[in-house]
Amino acid sequence: NTAMAFVMASVIAGAVAALLLCPMESLRIRQVTDPKYANDSLLTGLPRLIRENGFASLFGGVLAMLAKQVPYTFGKQVSFDVIAAALYTFLSNIMEVVN
Repeated sequence: NTAMAFVMASVIAGAVAALLLCPMESLRIRQVTDPKYANDSLLTGLPRLIRENGFASLFGGVLAMLAKQVPYTFGKQVSFDVIAAALYTFLSNIMEVVN
C-alpha cells in the first residue's frame, strides 16, 4: 500500500531527524542559558558538553523532539506526496486533452 509506505517513511524520517537534532538543540539551549557556553561553536561546544555532563546529556530532550519532529515530518511529507500525486494526475489529464 503506497499510503502506508508514505506514513512509515515519514515517521522514520522524523525519528531520525529528532535523533540528529537533539544534540545540537541541547547545545543551543546551553549556549542561551549558560554564559560560559555563549561563545562555543558546534565543534567546541559538543565535546565540552559531553566532557562535563556525559554523552547521555545530549539526548535529554529526545522525547520532546520526537513529539515535535515526527508529527511535523509526517504532515509535511504526506501532504507533499498527496498534493504531488494530485498535480501529476491533473497535469497528465490536461496533456491528454491538449494532445
